[in-house]
Amino acid sequence: MLVIGAAQLEVLDRNSRAPVREKFAKILREHLPRHAGRLSDETLDTICERGILAARSYGIDVEVDVYVVVASLVVLGSKFDSSPEIVWRNRVMADPKIDQHVKAQLLRLRIFVDCDTDIGPNGR
Repeated sequence: MLVIGAAQLEVLDRNSRAPVREKFAKILREHLPRHAGRLSDETLDTICERGILAARSYGIDVEVDVYVVVASLVVLGSKFDSSPEIVWRNRVMADPKIDQHVKAQLLRLRIFVDCDTDIGPNGR
């Protein structure tokens, strides 16, 4: 009998996300060069992984909406998904009654207003 432990499952899970992380990194470098350009490939990969997991915790699993969460981390910094000071994020992202696409669009709009940056995968 083959037994796979939790650590092995995590490695398999992380590896299964590699193509998505690579896709996101490419889009980020192309559409957000001012933000993503200063990051090493390894750092950007780590941010993409954190964003994917953060999106999952917010109930977001559609790729384009997950990308918005990842891009938010790139633009706002690594504390975006954990800082209690970002009150609006806590209200919107943690609310299970708000549809995931609405969450992503509200996040995208808020960053556009606050940072004058369109984080959408197509830029502006």
